[in-house]
Amino acid sequence: RYVDETHTDIFGSVDWYRNYLAVTGACMMMRREVFDRVGGFDEAYEVAFSDVEICLRIVGDGYRIVYTPFARLRHHEGATRGQYNPPRDTRRALRQMRALVEAGDPYFNPNLSCESAAPALPHWGDRPRNKLLQRLVNRTSTS
Repeated sequence: RYVDETHTDIFGSVDWYRNYLAVTGACMMMRREVFDRVGGFDEAYEVAFSDVEICLRIVGDGYRIVYTPFARLRHHEGATRGQYNPPRDTRRALRQMRALVEAGDPYFNPNLSCESAAPALPHWGDRPRNKLLQRLVNRTSTS
């Protein structure tokens, strides 16, 4: 995110295949049999998180989520629907995904900052992952 397609740094090139726990629904594809096996998108989500949630079910079923650097697109997040994400979507996602989030992403090095958009070592004052999650819970539980 926010990195030029030719960017290379100490963490590698964006031109490498990678495994992730989830990818954006803006550019996602899977075999129909996998989609059917996991039960498709959770239609209880109005706008947000259904892409993340289906990816987590796919991973839980033993498949991998693979990023390919060869898909090119320009996505304008919220351009047609606006930036609003219903608080109930966030609350539902937190209920469903909390244990996974607290356990940490197996593809994200725990020695890196979870507050940086690009891989970086933590800075003094960076909050631990569980504090960021708690802040999100508190913010959405009052909405």
